[in-house]
Amino acid sequence: MHSFRKFDNDEAIQQSLGFTNIAIISHDFNQNSPALGDMKGLISRGFEVYPINPDLAENNITLNGKKVSKTVSDVEDEVQIVVMHVEPEWIFDVISDLSWRTEHCADIRTLWIEPGINISDKVRSDAHDFGWMVVEDCCILSKVMEHNISHI
Repeated sequence: MHSFRKFDNDEAIQQSLGFTNIAIISHDFNQNSPALGDMKGLISRGFEVYPINPDLAENNITLNGKKVSKTVSDVEDEVQIVVMHVEPEWIFDVISDLSWRTEHCADIRTLWIEPGINISDKVRSDAHDFGWMVVEDCCILSKVMEHNISHI
C-alpha cells in the first residue's frame, strides 16, 4: 500500500485530480445540496460518481442515473476518491466502512473533506495510516473546474 501522508493539501489535490472514480457520501442529496451539485458537475466532466446515502439506498433511489449505495463498501467498482459531505457524528462510521473497504479492495487513494466539515486529528491520522491522501476544506468540483479537468 502506498503512503501518501507526507503530501500537503495542495500536493494531495494535484495527485487526486488525476483519478476518475469518486464516491460522494452525503445525507443530503436534495435539489440544492452541495453534494448533488458536485455529483452533477463531476458527471458532466466525465467522472464516474457513486452516490452514498443509507436512507436513499434502502428505498432503491437513483440519482442522475446512478444507483445510490448504502456504504462505499457496497460499490462494486473501483473507488479512488471518497468525498465527504457528512455531519461530524457520522465521520467515525464512514471511516470504519472505508477501512473495511481498504482492507478488502485497496482502491481508496484520497479522503476529500468538503468545506465546513471538520475532522479530528485522530481521523486525519487514521486516514494517513490507511495510506490515504487527505484533502481538507476544499470543494472537489471547484478544483476540477479551476484546473479544467475533463475525462470526456
